Amino acid sequence: MIQPARLLVVSLVLLPLLATCNTYPVHSLLDNFEVRVTSKLSHKEAVKLDFLWVIDHSSSMCQEQRELAKGFDKFITNLQALGTIDAQMAVVTVQQISDLGGTTVETNQVKQVGQFMHSAATAFPPNCMERVRLPCLTDLQCTKAVVEYQFTSVGPSSMCPVGGTGTYENPVGGNTKWKCDKPGTDQLLTNLNCSINSYCEKRCTSDKECQELYESNVPLNERRSVCYIPGGTTPENAGCMFPPDTKTCPTSDKLPPVLKSHPLDAKGNPTNKPTLDLFKCIATVGAGTSTESKFEGGFRSAWYALDPNGINCIKDKTGKIDPTKCQYKQLVRDDAYLVIVFVSDDDDCSVNLDISLSNLNAEEKKVIVGDPKTGKAGILPSEVQDRCQSLGDAVAGNKGLNEGSCEIRKVSNPSLVCLSDCVKFKVGSDDYTKCVASADKGILESIKFDTRFATVNDFVNRFRSLKSDPSRVMVAAITGDTLYDSGASALATDFQRRIDVSQYYRSVLKNTAPKQVPYVCQGARGESGYGSRYIALTKAFGENGIFYNICEGEDFGPALTEVANLILGRVIKVCLPHPPNWEDGKPLVKVLRKRGGKTKQMEYVQHAESTKPDSFYLKAAPDCRTSDSGTLPGESQACKSTRDCAAGLVCNEKLCKQYAEAIFFSAVPEPTDEIEVNYAADVGL
Repeated sequence: MIQPARLLVVSLVLLPLLATCNTYPVHSLLDNFEVRVTSKLSHKEAVKLDFLWVIDHSSSMCQEQRELAKGFDKFITNLQALGTIDAQMAVVTVQQISDLGGTTVETNQVKQVGQFMHSAATAFPPNCMERVRLPCLTDLQCTKAVVEYQFTSVGPSSMCPVGGTGTYENPVGGNTKWKCDKPGTDQLLTNLNCSINSYCEKRCTSDKECQELYESNVPLNERRSVCYIPGGTTPENAGCMFPPDTKTCPTSDKLPPVLKSHPLDAKGNPTNKPTLDLFKCIATVGAGTSTESKFEGGFRSAWYALDPNGINCIKDKTGKIDPTKCQYKQLVRDDAYLVIVFVSDDDDCSVNLDISLSNLNAEEKKVIVGDPKTGKAGILPSEVQDRCQSLGDAVAGNKGLNEGSCEIRKVSNPSLVCLSDCVKFKVGSDDYTKCVASADKGILESIKFDTRFATVNDFVNRFRSLKSDPSRVMVAAITGDTLYDSGASALATDFQRRIDVSQYYRSVLKNTAPKQVPYVCQGARGESGYGSRYIALTKAFGENGIFYNICEGEDFGPALTEVANLILGRVIKVCLPHPPNWEDGKPLVKVLRKRGGKTKQMEYVQHAESTKPDSFYLKAAPDCRTSDSGTLPGESQACKSTRDCAAGLVCNEKLCKQYAEAIFFSAVPEPTDEIEVNYAADVGL
């Protein structure tokens, strides 16, 4: 590195606020001059965030919808911890076919796929009654505090108890009337992955009974549970239920489809009436019981909600779309980050977009679901819709699904090597490695795909296309995954995860009798299927994607905190006005963090590493460009050094360019942190 004749030090204190870009420093007036740049995190204006929440409205999501609404205030508080945000939010369901007729009081009908919801659900169906998942054979077993069950056969799934005997605690058992709801025969009580198909449901005669059982620690005036009688006429089937907490919500004509922290009045002027506090109203989408509501396509619904040229745009008399009158424009702003959050306890089953599922008439419906009068099968008959999670992805491929299929085929083909054959070997041994390789080879050779379903990559590209700068699109998924032992070694943990997933799909493919509903994990809010495609989507977005297991935790607080951290981790950065010098594969950049009176020099890493919270990394950041228009005079001019370039440009790869790289942090800085960035850079005149 050339030693400068003089060293100009520009020192700016770092403020712990949300950041976009630091001010571009002026060029030096001296030739062959090195300037040491000290940047600061600062942001005077609110950071703009546009959220689309895609919420599962199946009958298993009642409690999750309540908990999501309850955790929302903390989510907003976490986002605002380091500065001011300007947020907009809308909600859609996961339904991908418009309701084809009939009415229901349990949920809002989906009249147009991907339309923003603005009508709070006021009731839940009987499936939303409180219940406890237990292996019960009699009603009496439901009154026991602890239930023991001896499995007839156990596999390598982590849900299978050692020795075959499972011990299950009943958190609300007691000497009161309970009902054991189980499959038709005792042989169907459990699935191949040891998930359980029975549950205990409290029978009640009054609201007081339910409130004393479920809300004993809640003040009397705040208790909400009721004794619900399905149909209002059969008391013997009454059960406890928490109805939607939407009594104070506005009617649909007064509930805006897009909530805003900085709404405008009729003249376009800012008001002091934020509407984000109505989130619980639009997020309580209800629990659908129709065939259409069970056929879940979160990706497809999200795309139709945001498609700038899609079905939620108004057309003129000639049929041409007016781009200024699209639903997309109500939510997505050009200068904002777009955050898509999926919340579901089932997998995505989005159908190929070439197949039209919108506004079907009677004849079109026959093409899709079939014609019962003639017996002619449709493109997506009801049996396909009911079991869509067990069908393949046309391109991305669901490896876990095929691993489960291998376990089923092994029954008739004992010579077939499947993943479960490898559990007898020590993880990491040569025998284990050879066994896994043989299993993987057999799985890859037998993969079959269903081209009716869209690929994950298709939606990855579509969602990224919604912004000229794809780095401004983030996705989060709160869905199901196996709860394997996180304390094990990485290799052993990954193996157990694959085993759990394969056994889950083995159950999905084999356990098909009524009331047999395999799940991959169980938590405080119930059970969940494996959200393979949602997880794959978040992985495809890299640092702009995050997954959280819906089965973890007592509430949605931790999950929403992780989503907030994802956003802050992408927004908080220090834009570098010039390329730093490099040595031995590392940038010659010094990052100091002052916290609690102590100064810590942060470590450079190549990408975000959660295990190294005191680290930083460099990444391209198009919003660090110095020109909002994207061009500056003299850009792309040939150069030998930055001195050859006009103000605002640096010599990069022998061309004058706007430098657009920034320092990001592996862990979100705390509100009281001071962060100082120093590095030497050769600047032009």
